[in-house]
Amino acid sequence: MPSILVIVDPQNDFAISEGSLYVQTGEIVIARINRFIRRYGPRYHTIFLSRDWHPKNHTSFASIHRVAPFTLVDGEMKWPDHCVRDTWGAASALDEWSMGQVNYVIYKGTNPDVEEYSAMVARSDTGRTIQEYLSCSKPSNLMVDIIGLAYDYCVKATALDAVKVGFLTRVILPLTAAVAPETERLATKEMEAQRIQLVLAEDLKK
Repeated sequence: MPSILVIVDPQNDFAISEGSLYVQTGEIVIARINRFIRRYGPRYHTIFLSRDWHPKNHTSFASIHRVAPFTLVDGEMKWPDHCVRDTWGAASALDEWSMGQVNYVIYKGTNPDVEEYSAMVARSDTGRTIQEYLSCSKPSNLMVDIIGLAYDYCVKATALDAVKVGFLTRVILPLTAAVAPETERLATKEMEAQRIQLVLAEDLKK
């Protein structure tokens, strides 16, 4: 069965301790992803990478709403300013070799008024979604592996949307990390309820 890899937001602001929205163990996850791509990259039919690519006035920023970071506004979490397009924080934390294996880059959160966690609904610079790139294939005939940051937000949203489309979907647990234990547990329950496979990298050998 053909496999697709989606690498969600492996960016400096999430993956490096100096980043504005650092996810604990982010550097470890990035190092694992680099090793994973060297080992398993050739088996994938297509590799997609998503990037948060926000304007300075994006609705997800707490500063825009004049609230403290990590505050809920109308049920939506407001974050520290992060991944502003063309800044260090928005740049990829993957090494050059891994980036060279990526077929398509998808840009999330480019509209200042729209929050966009899922890489499945975002678009490349040519205006196409992941599903549109794969439109020649039946979703049920494709396995989508999802990795990256953060597990309890953008990875979860991407996986849930992939299942809605009809893709067979897996999240590779050692290649992701969560913002917080509470939301990590909730994300796991949500994904398991949708029969998303939560696997270890070693399971891919089988």
